[in-house]
Amino acid sequence: MARPAFLAFPVALLAAIALAHATAGDEAVAPPIIDDRAIRGAIEAALIRFDAEPDRVTAEVLHAQLGRARCRLDLPPAPGAAAERDAAALYASAREAVVVVGRRHLCPRCPNLHTGTASGFFVERSGIVATNYHVVAAEAPGGFAVLTSSGDAFPVLEVLAASKADDTALLRVDTGGREVPCLPLRTGIGAGADVWAIGHPDGNFFLFTEGMVSRRFMAEERGGARAPRLAITADYARGSSGGPILDATGAAVAMVSLTRSIYYEERNDVQRNLQMVMHTCIPSEAILSLVEPCSAAAPGTPCEDPPPAAPPAESPPPPDVR
Repeated sequence: MARPAFLAFPVALLAAIALAHATAGDEAVAPPIIDDRAIRGAIEAALIRFDAEPDRVTAEVLHAQLGRARCRLDLPPAPGAAAERDAAALYASAREAVVVVGRRHLCPRCPNLHTGTASGFFVERSGIVATNYHVVAAEAPGGFAVLTSSGDAFPVLEVLAASKADDTALLRVDTGGREVPCLPLRTGIGAGADVWAIGHPDGNFFLFTEGMVSRRFMAEERGGARAPRLAITADYARGSSGGPILDATGAAVAMVSLTRSIYYEERNDVQRNLQMVMHTCIPSEAILSLVEPCSAAAPGTPCEDPPPAAPPAESPPPPDVR
């Protein structure tokens, strides 16, 4: 009997969220309670299960696909301004499209395998996940998997497109043909706009923070390259990499990338007096640059180099060079 394409952990939403009923006679439901230990256990169990499959797509295969520059996707349109909602409704809706990206890695201090987690989010209902390039480039003896807030785990099958310069990657996961909630992408957000972040900093899963865009700027990347970036005041930390930055309509306007700490002084390679932590994000324009609009081609496929044009009918065939 064929195995299911995904794993479900339904017991009290084992992977994520236990809902507690409100007081007797009240039809309202209390806010969700996040169970970090259950989520860590669920993503680890999924990785062990998927890594044991003979047809497992390994990290080595995914790393070889990181050179793919573009793919074809059928992305949903961004909602209009009338779709703005309050923060609680925003979180409840967007959380369904945010995933935990997991991998197992060798520990440098012991012989055991440990589970590392980062963030990502669905951008297409067929199961296309946006995350950071550096998340996928991490070493892993097995493969990668994602876990949703509702407790479904999906193996990562393929890197559709990626950019090391922009720290972006689009992954295809095996949902078994199921459609999943996804976030639309919106471009052009500027300084002063309210934003929210959802991610998993240091294993604090589905953490929601609020802030604003503090500026758009040109970042100096390694090797001298320059690239547009957003600075925001919504907080995040390690483990948030690849998570979405949302506007008031629930569209993803950027993706978490890195933090940079500013210290007042440094002496003998020791930094003192932390003053500020900069939060740098990848604007959604960089994610969209990986996407070629879908036409007759099947969505969710990498774009290959076009075949060479056939010579005109009246031209003689090329010589047979041996």
